[in-house]
Amino acid sequence: MVIDQKTKDYFSNVQQVFLYLSDKCNLLCEQCLYKPNVIRGKAIEKETAKALLQIFRGLGAFKLSILGGEISLYDCENCYRNLIELLCYAHSIGYEYIRIDTNGQYDPFFCNPEIYTWIDEVSFSIDGYDAATNDYLRGNDKF
Repeated sequence: MVIDQKTKDYFSNVQQVFLYLSDKCNLLCEQCLYKPNVIRGKAIEKETAKALLQIFRGLGAFKLSILGGEISLYDCENCYRNLIELLCYAHSIGYEYIRIDTNGQYDPFFCNPEIYTWIDEVSFSIDGYDAATNDYLRGNDKF
């Protein structure tokens, strides 16, 4: 992957990267920027994600947030091997702080300790301060 000089110059002081690995989601939130009722199932290939991580690390990024759609659906059919490899890789190339963002609606297998070996923070996205507000947007019993 080649990045032109103008882009390198513009991002020469980047500190944090938000890497959206997938647009897959298990909710149908009306306000979602991914419009899950229109776009479904696209994900960044592991090698492309690694190349992007390397590029932005080379530009100075040291904080990484991995999110999606719903990150717990990225490579779930492969027991999260690619996700775990990406997290390990990010750590190995010098990302000092790694966070994942989830809607919290995941299979218990997503609590695999290997995933959490490489991350510093888990962030839960919600759409309200109580069940009534949140569930109005996300669906019943999602709070």
